[in-house]
Amino acid sequence: IDSVFDFPGIAGGNIFDFDTDAAGKPNTFNLAKFLGIDDPPVRINELSSARQIVHRLEQVFGRHPDWTPARASMMQARMLKNLREDRKEEYSSALGLAKLYKEATGQCLPQCAEKHLADPKLMEEEDAFTKLMCTEAENIFKQQAQGKTYMDFDAWFAMFGIAYFGSADNEVARAAFNILDINGSGSLQLYELLLVVTWACREYPMHIKNFDNVIDVVMRHLILPNVLRGNNVAHNAGLSTENMCKNAAASWAKAFNEKDWKSLSEAYSEDAVLHVDLGEALSAFMTYFHIQGPYFVCRGRANIWKFWNAFRDKVAEFRGFDPESRCTAITEGRDAAILQSKFSCTTFDGWIHGRYMCRNDQGEWKIQADHMEFGELLSEPKGQPVNLSHLAASEDAILEGRQLTDNEVRESLFKDANEFKNAFNSQNPHGCAEAYSDVTVMRADIPAVADLMKKTFGYEDPVILRDKQQIETFWSRMINDVQLRDMKGYERVNEAWPMTICVLSDNMGLVRSKWRMDKVGGHIHSQRMVREDPQKPWKVAADFFAIYETFP
Repeated sequence: IDSVFDFPGIAGGNIFDFDTDAAGKPNTFNLAKFLGIDDPPVRINELSSARQIVHRLEQVFGRHPDWTPARASMMQARMLKNLREDRKEEYSSALGLAKLYKEATGQCLPQCAEKHLADPKLMEEEDAFTKLMCTEAENIFKQQAQGKTYMDFDAWFAMFGIAYFGSADNEVARAAFNILDINGSGSLQLYELLLVVTWACREYPMHIKNFDNVIDVVMRHLILPNVLRGNNVAHNAGLSTENMCKNAAASWAKAFNEKDWKSLSEAYSEDAVLHVDLGEALSAFMTYFHIQGPYFVCRGRANIWKFWNAFRDKVAEFRGFDPESRCTAITEGRDAAILQSKFSCTTFDGWIHGRYMCRNDQGEWKIQADHMEFGELLSEPKGQPVNLSHLAASEDAILEGRQLTDNEVRESLFKDANEFKNAFNSQNPHGCAEAYSDVTVMRADIPAVADLMKKTFGYEDPVILRDKQQIETFWSRMINDVQLRDMKGYERVNEAWPMTICVLSDNMGLVRSKWRMDKVGGHIHSQRMVREDPQKPWKVAADFFAIYETFP
């Protein structure tokens, strides 16, 4: 009863039907419908169409914007490549689809798929021997994880990698680890390990007599063919998403310092946004650039490089996006990330609170938005003043492709951004979690309380959560266990705890704000907030904040 081919009138195909009645109307017998199955399962194979692959992804994991014909076509190509390499695998199950999707696209699975794969019920369907291998894998995982809920690269290398890669500094070893890291978190969760063990037992049962055989199959048939196949996906797997973004940001800084304007310009997307909070440098910007405050917004690649070109003539070397600058990043899967970094350039210092970067179809990382804050003036800028006021984008104009002005977007976002604070101050952790979108990620850099958080709750620095229930638990612990109270933040620009908003579109913005509670404080470096349309509420798609201070 499976739908197998997308050919006319054959096993699920419905483009054209030769089987008609005397009146010429289609009259094909359909066993699935006869048995009362309205949506027969699609069986994926090398002859499956992109449409069938999308349909099967939806059947198994539910609807999601990532299930596109373009990515399905990449999965088609991957199956054919496996066939040519004499690798026959199963692609219809949740595990088979997930493996094919990641191998073909190099992308992390969305959260809806991750939740499905992490469901313990999947293991209940396996045979006794597979369950035995999974139990052994779980015992080893717990031993190596030493009480944590995940295994980092070093623990994984000691468990699996050392016999195959020799050195933990080997880039191929890093690439191997990233193949197993299905959700792109930078660590290996138990369910991710159990998935590959299950895959090995299902695909190569004749090769497996014990757990050592499982490791050998995973290495020889899953990891090594992928890290050695020589395409961009394998190459990029050698670096984490965070490191790739940091490398791209370091290249930007190098281009700025060397006045390589072509490279600097190409670092931005065509419709990128530069949002500069002038802060303590307001007077200097008015004097030397004729730019009014309290913030300056510049839109489009061409205008942004003109700004940096003029700015470079007034300052010396830029320093930022390096370990000394406390550069960190929040990753949203494999294709998007937000970086924050302190910076200095002899004349000014400041903070790039949110550099939002996305990877395009060619695998290139492009800056979508820079949301930055200037600090105090350290020394007088070089040269004569230059008028850059013409580069400032209008706050009250409706740009091409938009329905709202920047001011209108900011006003609508201001209210919803405060919903989290209102829920927190009402001691409502569920309300805090409801401020987040269904697919979300939270990163908290916690240097000021790292030891306490690890001892009390087992949280590592940084705390990275990708599930709304985990986020609700986090805020419940902060409210009920730590007894944090009286959050301040998300206020108007001229108030004590100001929030600024970098508008990317009618339905996306980056929010930053100083904040404090009664016992701790820090900075919300960047909240990427989104909504489906102007009539829907704003939700937090990525929350990047830090705890830098404690108070008695």
